[in-house]
Amino acid sequence: MDQKPLPFENYSTNFLLRDFAFEHSFNPVESNTHNKMSMGGVVNKVYLLALFTLLSSRISWKVYNEWISTEINFVALSLISLWLASFIGFFAFYFKSQTKFIAPFTAFFLGFSIGPLSAHLDSQFPGVVILALILTAGIFEGILLMYQFLHRKKVDVFWIGVVGAVLGIVILYTSVFLLNQFGLVIPFPHELTIFLLIPLFIVLFGSIITMIASVEFIILQISKERTEEFEWYSAFALFISLVWLYVDLVSYLVRRRD
Repeated sequence: MDQKPLPFENYSTNFLLRDFAFEHSFNPVESNTHNKMSMGGVVNKVYLLALFTLLSSRISWKVYNEWISTEINFVALSLISLWLASFIGFFAFYFKSQTKFIAPFTAFFLGFSIGPLSAHLDSQFPGVVILALILTAGIFEGILLMYQFLHRKKVDVFWIGVVGAVLGIVILYTSVFLLNQFGLVIPFPHELTIFLLIPLFIVLFGSIITMIASVEFIILQISKERTEEFEWYSAFALFISLVWLYVDLVSYLVRRRD
């Protein structure tokens, strides 16, 4: 079977995962090691950044629930945390060799930004946050599995997106059913009608294609034998794509509920 690379390495919507981001920098990475970057190293660092965000989100979520009746403006605090995360994360673009220090702080402040807003949305629309987390994790893990078995094979990317979107819908409704069986009362996003499933299919399809583009670009850089220093930068960029995917899915689920 002829090998056919997925044609998305130059089309990532994340500006941190574009050619100019890797080729141009005020402080280019000078290799201090002969080790080369690997997909496993990148993914492990993504998990670590996600853990930082989940921990800080849990803290800020708990504080939100305890102080909801006070005069503290949690929207303002979330926006301040988001500004700090953006300000700190911006330096990763120019100082790639320092991303191993920049990325954890950015992830931590992102958690303080996402936590209260997620808690507020969950109080208004119960279940949307956990469903968005399930879909985000499912899409990410599914793409990683896809690259384990299908990468560089003769596979049509369109059908990967179609199959992934269908599986995402199945996972979503199966998860709601199982969570309800275990006592967590989470309403289904909407009725199982074709006219309401089509928008969900489109959202999932677009999200999967976007994540494929991000992962494919990183694999392209690995094929160029980039040094190990780029693992943290690549992981940070992929982590930002994951956060954006979560926000996009939460927004969609809230609109469906509303």
